[in-house]
Amino acid sequence: MVVVPYFSGERTPINDPRARGVYFGLTLAHTRAHLYRAALEGIGHGVRHHLDVMRSIEAMPSEVIAVGGGAKSDLWLQIVSDICQVQQTVPAVVLGASYGDAFLAGLGAGLFDAPDAIHGWLANARTVTPNRALAALYDRYHDIYLRLYQQNRQAMHELHKLA
Repeated sequence: MVVVPYFSGERTPINDPRARGVYFGLTLAHTRAHLYRAALEGIGHGVRHHLDVMRSIEAMPSEVIAVGGGAKSDLWLQIVSDICQVQQTVPAVVLGASYGDAFLAGLGAGLFDAPDAIHGWLANARTVTPNRALAALYDRYHDIYLRLYQQNRQAMHELHKLA
């Protein structure tokens, strides 16, 4: 099963507010646990889509730092690392945007010497390493994930008009 998690449209990288979410491949054999995992995997595919775009313009980040609510889930972290085949750093404090905003404000106010001073804020970080054995399988799922939007875009837009 593949989930396209565009339940509120999608901002980046496709910039389509009329995009819609999809659970694809659902059968009567699937349980709530399958639906939950598929949703987490859909988010992981969204992260990979962003990384793919960055890679295509030669702007791949040198480090991936997980923050926000999802960073509190070991399962979600592992899924993202496995789908993206990237190592993630998970700091002890995973507040997300507000934490980064506070750092940037301090940098702008001259409280920090350089942007890499953020590493002092990443105390007690742990690392999530991808399972290389899952790369080929997730590559196949990712291809389906990308095609689902492309092949259903018009129907998504029609459904948006009906709502």
